[in-house]
Amino acid sequence: MRFATITSALVLCGLAAAPFGGAMAGEDNWAGVGMYEARAKPTVANCPGVDWHIQQQPGGKLTGVVFFRDMSGVSNAVGQGDPKTGQFTLTLTSVSGKGPVGTVTGSRTSKGLVAEMKGDGCNNIKVNMPFQRATEGSRG
Repeated sequence: MRFATITSALVLCGLAAAPFGGAMAGEDNWAGVGMYEARAKPTVANCPGVDWHIQQQPGGKLTGVVFFRDMSGVSNAVGQGDPKTGQFTLTLTSVSGKGPVGTVTGSRTSKGLVAEMKGDGCNNIKVNMPFQRATEGSRG
């Protein structure tokens, strides 16, 4: 049931795929739209891995879904990227079960997002999220 909920949430985000060529040197890192996806390995013993699905909107707005791979919890992710520095912050709020919670900080590179969340227990997470593709039909 939780898998269906997660799948529905991703579909509702309007993630229609289109090709993306990647950021070029000197470009605004947050100018376009796109999707970052990753499966982070656990960084704490006896904790599940974490799946990340983050959508980039124009101007650097970031939204998405983050969940523990054992389906013990799902969280909403909301944040903003700084177009001058490439740095970003995300806030994760649990919406089902005991999803990952806390503040994620990181940077946007030409290959994707590099992020880290420091928190209690399983909420210590490091992840590299490759830039997957541009998206069309996105909601702001």
